[in-house]
Amino acid sequence: MAPAVLVFDETAWRVATERRLPQALVTVNPDLFSEYVVPAQRLRAVFDVIVTSSAERTADKSTLCEIALRRLGFYGRRSDALLIDNRFDLVEAWRNVGGAGYWFESDNQFKRELPHLLSQPSDQGSPLTPALGASARALPIPRSGEDDRAAG
Repeated sequence: MAPAVLVFDETAWRVATERRLPQALVTVNPDLFSEYVVPAQRLRAVFDVIVTSSAERTADKSTLCEIALRRLGFYGRRSDALLIDNRFDLVEAWRNVGGAGYWFESDNQFKRELPHLLSQPSDQGSPLTPALGASARALPIPRSGEDDRAAG
């Protein structure tokens, strides 16, 4: 029998599994994440690329995002690469190097803001990240550990 997949944030997980865009999981985690969590949660079936700090030997999230983009074959503008993370400091760091970022605070908030985030028409105002469009590369980070929990 296959292990059960833990769903921490229902909407975020649903969006990730819909695979609307090429996507990577970028995470600051020890090697145990790759050895145990990735297979147990079947993350390779959801994400095109998984980049971990332990494998890359850096905890710099922006550097890890750059590695993920290269592995996705994306060489466009960073503003077309969306980092979704539950740590505000990491979202700001990605924005400071030109990337698009979304601070994930709760699944309910994400559900409400998703139409804006995906630049879909909505009656709630303008998009959260105007630079995003159909060519955006999502980098979702589901909650998986202490380092990723204010995500890869």
